[in-house]
Amino acid sequence: MQTCTERRFVMVSIIVPVYNVEQYLPECLSSILCQTYKDIEIILVNDGSTDRSGELCRATVESDTRVSLIEQKNKGLSAARNAGLDRASGKYIMFVDSDDYISPYIVETLLKSIEGADMAMCRFCITDGDRRFENSVDFGHEPWSMKTFWKMYYGDFHRESVVVWNKLYKAEMFENYRFPVGKIYEDEFMISHLMQGDRTINMCDDVLYYYRQRPNSIMSKRRTLDFPEALMVRIHIFEDTGNHKLAMRTVLYALYDILLNNYSNGKTYYRSILDMGFRLKMKTPVFVIKLFRYKLKGFFL
Repeated sequence: MQTCTERRFVMVSIIVPVYNVEQYLPECLSSILCQTYKDIEIILVNDGSTDRSGELCRATVESDTRVSLIEQKNKGLSAARNAGLDRASGKYIMFVDSDDYISPYIVETLLKSIEGADMAMCRFCITDGDRRFENSVDFGHEPWSMKTFWKMYYGDFHRESVVVWNKLYKAEMFENYRFPVGKIYEDEFMISHLMQGDRTINMCDDVLYYYRQRPNSIMSKRRTLDFPEALMVRIHIFEDTGNHKLAMRTVLYALYDILLNNYSNGKTYYRSILDMGFRLKMKTPVFVIKLFRYKLKGFFL
């Protein structure tokens, strides 16, 4: 276990992708700069902003030596996060979206929480600027195994589980993985790769991250076919690693999602995922029974 002195000299890399958020960026940067834990490097990635975001980033770099800036043409959120990962030198990684803000204690708290685990996760609060909506679900204080993580993902903790920004990660978790460029649901793709094997997550029941819900934010938009595509990737990963129960559960979840959201051109994905389900369990009646439970029989056939 690390002592307080040892922990003080552990570098934490905070990656902040920035695109046209001049209205919210000052509050975001201020919340990062005032962290009680000081051994941080802040990597700003200006993803081709056309407003004053780039100017605000450059001013922040000049005012604090812990801040560095990557300037690039607009390539999207995944490419911006990947650029930050390529530069990061910390033992731990954290992501903060540039229209959100964080508690001044988040780094210190999660750094304490992560001891003995691969990742630490805190609760978050959704705000629309005037109001805050705190997640009332209790994380508990016991570490989560991967089995527990996926159980929670397919239960009441989907949003908390999948987002990358309310967590502290060991940097080594990203050695072989990067976010998929050009995909909207990049977190869904990434989480399938990160949450494998015998990894553990330590839980922090404090609200330390503040997610800003905007009219054009991803969480407020109708889902696209990137989402079932991410689930197909997950099914293959579970198959390859011998997690057939999780693969089966993801099949059912994906089929239900396609029907619920009525995607345009969803028929191709539906049939492909349905084929995966029958390949996994086509010789038993359980799959067919579960299909009935999810009200899937007869759709898109």
